[in-house]
Amino acid sequence: MCKKCTLQKTVDIQTRMLADALNVEEKDVLRAVNLYTDSLIC
Repeated sequence: MCKKCTLQKTVDIQTRMLADALNVEEKDVLRAVNLYTDSLIC
């Protein structure tokens, strides 16, 4: 499995775990992570 594929699988699993633990939708977790990442870059 390629490194990018492995990383994506890890992100998918961690997103599901976090969403489940917080009782929120996966898309909301991803949106929050993306907003946070964008704020660090800009």
